[in-house]
Amino acid sequence: MKILSDAFKYSTWLWEPKDFDAKFVDVNRISRIFLEFNSDNKEATYRNILQTPDVVFEALVSDNRWLTDDKKFTPKFVFDNYNKYKFSALHLDLEFWVGADKKLNKVRAKKLIQLILEFKNRLKCKINIDLPIWFYNEYREEYEVLQPMVDEITYMAYFTNPAPIKNCLDVIKKVQKVPFVLSYELAALPDSPSSSFHGKDINDMLMMHRTIYESEQGYFNKLMNICPAIHHFKTLVNWKKK
Repeated sequence: MKILSDAFKYSTWLWEPKDFDAKFVDVNRISRIFLEFNSDNKEATYRNILQTPDVVFEALVSDNRWLTDDKKFTPKFVFDNYNKYKFSALHLDLEFWVGADKKLNKVRAKKLIQLILEFKNRLKCKINIDLPIWFYNEYREEYEVLQPMVDEITYMAYFTNPAPIKNCLDVIKKVQKVPFVLSYELAALPDSPSSSFHGKDINDMLMMHRTIYESEQGYFNKLMNICPAIHHFKTLVNWKKK
């Protein structure tokens, strides 16, 4: 089922390997997948998916419990298994900023920084990270530490209007040093409908992305990737089944 324009190639998040659909990936020009990487899935499951031609896979780490002191959530599985596969990078989707307790959020941020250092030292791999597009406004100190530690940032630009996205990009124009991708939301967000294209024409999202890219990318010395990321794979696959 083709739902995405040929104007771009795309990245997306895949949390459940059982949802993977190779034909859908090929038809819709999905060229990069952030694949959840944990001990719940068997080695053969990963190997089968990673054989998909013309797709780059990043090992997705997304359980926020990694940012706590829970001893069950340590980097051990990733340390022991990452190099078995031909992942292009380790992709961190650890949202330490969730919740109103900013003091606690800063503690979690320190844990994330510690994790990145461990991953870089042990695995010698590329580290990519997800951050909200407003991140620099709220967590400037953390941004200044995190940015030079990672190879790419996926900014979650969860708006249906280009104006707030451009406003956030204006803030980081002088400080952005690493490549970045803009990501858009398709899943239903009842509490924040202006953040999601759920129920709207997916082409409106792609037109907005084109407008933002063409008007802004020159300011970033080609750091902005033209290929958008779409959150997330299962929502894409089920798009026309609603």
